[in-house]
Amino acid sequence: RIREIESELKTVLSDKDLSLPAVTRRATRQARLFSTTTQINFNDDAVNRRTILELIAADRPGLLSEIGKVFMKQQVYFHDAKIVTVGERAEDVFYITDKFGQPLTAQARDELQTQLAIALDQKVT
Repeated sequence: RIREIESELKTVLSDKDLSLPAVTRRATRQARLFSTTTQINFNDDAVNRRTILELIAADRPGLLSEIGKVFMKQQVYFHDAKIVTVGERAEDVFYITDKFGQPLTAQARDELQTQLAIALDQKVT
């Protein structure tokens, strides 16, 4: 069974044109009562030559999937992440680079922020 799973994972991960599944679960009624404003901040990690993306948003099913889709579309690679959920609030930190392994430029940061805001369908502060 392990070989079967490994084979399927390799097939799926190697298919660049494969569309990702949509998350169809809805947020719980309790989670919808809270309003967490999305916050997106960038910092430099000069030691490791990466960009640090700090994202705070309302937690919901599929949140990380939506973030991952934006990363793929923008050709942003993450090297490490710290994912924390406190109640209805997701506080995530991603250590990211561009496709060449370099920190994101100001223009790339702006575009990533815009695309994340659209994907998360929230007002960004």
